[in-house]
Amino acid sequence: MARPRGTGPGDLVLIHFQGRPATFARVEGLRPQGRPGWFFCDLLVLTVPPQPMTWILEREQVDGTGFTMGGQPVRIERAPDVGVVHEQVREAERAKGSSESTDSSPAEGGEGGARPGDREAGAGGATTGPARDESRRPGNVVQLFPRR
Repeated sequence: MARPRGTGPGDLVLIHFQGRPATFARVEGLRPQGRPGWFFCDLLVLTVPPQPMTWILEREQVDGTGFTMGGQPVRIERAPDVGVVHEQVREAERAKGSSESTDSSPAEGGEGGARPGDREAGAGGATTGPARDESRRPGNVVQLFPRR
């Protein structure tokens, strides 16, 4: 079994404080600190406004082992690679779409306005790229406001 990769610059992490999720941060850099096995961990805490900070941690602590700060338990957990998660969802949708027949489109008397598995576009939820092109078939339009 492959060992999961360690946390590195550019990774999104969730910082747990006192056993509870507290905030997200982006790892900006890991620099040697001077003592063997210790690193300066530069973080950009994703608050409003974003706050840069630097912690001195061992590599294991950067990768998820718990530690304490001022007697309070703290743990850093790397979030999943968001781009990878989205790509896996897109691949699953493509595979599902190629295995389904397109005979039941709404224009041809199919049920409802959307097929199971179709994503609905909310505010700012428009898709781009190949997924958008695939969804633009004739008869695949839902009219929310009929024309007069």
